Amino acid sequence: MALLNYRDLLAEQPIQEKDLAGDAEIIDDGPTGAIAVEYRRCGDESCHCMTGDEKHGPYNYRAKWEDGAVKKEYLAKTE
Repeated sequence: MALLNYRDLLAEQPIQEKDLAGDAEIIDDGPTGAIAVEYRRCGDESCHCMTGDEKHGPYNYRAKWEDGAVKKEYLAKTE
């Protein structure tokens, strides 16, 4: 019987909100990874988002375990 290593075990675990950054919210979960929504600050000191106002977004990502870490893939907006 082959022993599974840590990365293999993680790859079988579903992504949870605690595995994602900040205020990300999982909106769907499936065999190819979780779909998460994030709102982000852009980093421009003159932007409204840096003064506590609304962040930019929503941005949709597919998140999955890969090589022992959560990897995110941006999902483009659809019309």
